[in-house]
Amino acid sequence: MAVNENRLKTKATRADDSMMPFTKENYILLSIGILIILVAYILMAVDNQVDGWISLYLAPYMLVFGYAELVFAIMYNKNGKKKST
Repeated sequence: MAVNENRLKTKATRADDSMMPFTKENYILLSIGILIILVAYILMAVDNQVDGWISLYLAPYMLVFGYAELVFAIMYNKNGKKKST
């Protein structure tokens, strides 16, 4: 009987872990990445020049950094444990 109870507790714990793969920190990092991307697109629209410094240099680098931030936010795991799929 004790073995079955432990197995049920282990399965319940695994189910709880897989229900919420993202933590509060992941959502904060995702929000920062989305904000960076939005600011970059707004800067491109405001510059309104094809060969302006902001639209040629600043905004594209911000976009690359923002998308990299999104990937990092999705992959980030504070505990170092693998996320089960």
